Amino acid sequence: MSINNLKPIDINIWPGCHDSKGPIVGSRPIELVLIGEAIKNEPILGDFETVLYYQDKSDSLDCLVESNRKEEADQISRNIFSNYLKKHESAGITVDNAIDWTLWGPAGATSIKDDEFRFSRNNQIGIWHVHAQARKSNSECFIIDGKYLSPYLAAYHEILHVEQIPPLSSSKFIELHKHHGSELLQKIKTIILADEVYKQIHGIGIAHEVDYHKSIKLGHKQISIGSIAYFYRSLEERYGTLCDAVLSPASIGFLK
Repeated sequence: MSINNLKPIDINIWPGCHDSKGPIVGSRPIELVLIGEAIKNEPILGDFETVLYYQDKSDSLDCLVESNRKEEADQISRNIFSNYLKKHESAGITVDNAIDWTLWGPAGATSIKDDEFRFSRNNQIGIWHVHAQARKSNSECFIIDGKYLSPYLAAYHEILHVEQIPPLSSSKFIELHKHHGSELLQKIKTIILADEVYKQIHGIGIAHEVDYHKSIKLGHKQISIGSIAYFYRSLEERYGTLCDAVLSPASIGFLK
């Protein structure tokens, strides 16, 4: 059987599995190219990604809501994730099937499967797909120092990865792009959304900058998480996309 004749994966049977015929894979593939090139010219962008995502305790930077407000955070975050997925609703993509919700493994992960067939109960066959997974909301891995990040925002993060992966990429694609911008937009967006959830819970205006008593050190500069959320949300609105915002002269000036 030719690969071209294979039926797409039924996402309702294989949640979190997105093949090359689906609407999510590769919907924003140019971003990694643009970010990679920008990092060569402005290394501070790479440094920014490192301290946001790869540094020790980076996982705590987007845990902003008090853990005792977990249920509220989940409800708001689920709505945010659901609204983001509405652009794919004609293809049957939902909060429940866009992600493989698991009871084990990392908080969130995306991998490319280019060496296996998947068989469904309807005898449909799919080949090459991107597998996006996240832990369910009862996992304690989302609580750090009494602060909480909803798994729906972790799921949102993973879908942003799926959108950046070009169809039929090698399983080595993700590894090759580590430390070259593949986590930069995802981490910034997670911080922006976590900040939004906090503000909704506490009745704070979206344009207000919150002091979370968390910051990163970038070169000789200390930048608060509240400031990052406030600045990049505003810049995204100005430029239309977060990628354009992050690569803009205003962003580079903010970081320097």
